[in-house]
Amino acid sequence: MSKEETIEHLFRMHYGAMFRLAVAILHDSDEAKDAVSEVFARLFRDNTHLPKKGTSGYLLVSVRNQCLDIIRQKQMRERVNKLLTTETEPDLSHVQHQTDRYMALLAFADSKLTSQTRTVFRLRFDQRLSYKAIAEQTGISEAAVYKHLAQAIKKMKEQFNPNQK
Repeated sequence: MSKEETIEHLFRMHYGAMFRLAVAILHDSDEAKDAVSEVFARLFRDNTHLPKKGTSGYLLVSVRNQCLDIIRQKQMRERVNKLLTTETEPDLSHVQHQTDRYMALLAFADSKLTSQTRTVFRLRFDQRLSYKAIAEQTGISEAAVYKHLAQAIKKMKEQFNPNQK
């Protein structure tokens, strides 16, 4: 009998038992089929010498080992994926906290500051304009810009940091 005929004969005789064992271990029929197929492919490819007696046991042990390899590979992939996601996932909680705080400051500025103070505050902190540029754009003096900003900051400190003076 040729090698191909021998492997085909073994396949026909032992596939059912090997498949049931693989399903019992892996709990997935597709993976079980792959495991059994890999055992027969390895027999064909690697020129493995089968024992004269106990061929059934040899094939079942081979399937068990293949299933255990599949499980180990899955576990390794899961651990690597878990490590990659925890190590590479950026911690955005600080950024989100800062964004939320900034949005609260803007909402407070829009609702509690006078229109002139709000305009000066927005020009300074949103557009990052200098006191001189703000004075030119609003038509007030630089001293007035300073007073409006001081007033806005004082009200915001009272609102958001009541313990600091």
